[in-house]
Amino acid sequence: MIYNGPVKSVSVTLAVGNNQTVIAAVTGKRVRVMGYKTQSTTGVQGAYVLKDGSGGTTLDGGFAPPLAGLPFLIPVQEEGYFETTDGVGLFADVVTGPITIQVFYKEYVP
Repeated sequence: MIYNGPVKSVSVTLAVGNNQTVIAAVTGKRVRVMGYKTQSTTGVQGAYVLKDGSGGTTLDGGFAPPLAGLPFLIPVQEEGYFETTDGVGLFADVVTGPITIQVFYKEYVP
């Protein structure tokens, strides 16, 4: 399936914690992740999982990007990797150390 519309991008820095908003929900739309880049922001690797909404199902993760200065990249691809359910945002749980994540995504009506 081809997901029409522009690829959007958001970059956020997340501290250690659960249920942190990466991309806010959009009423009636899904968020399709086309690719992303993460990077630990300190000398501690910041492991994370990306979730379907606050407290939702794990979509991707369990990764620990390299230490500060070395990004972990999931390259942008046309079909994307995973998506939230209708009207739900993309959230993250971050453990061990803070991260910066840049997400490339599309919003679409299923």
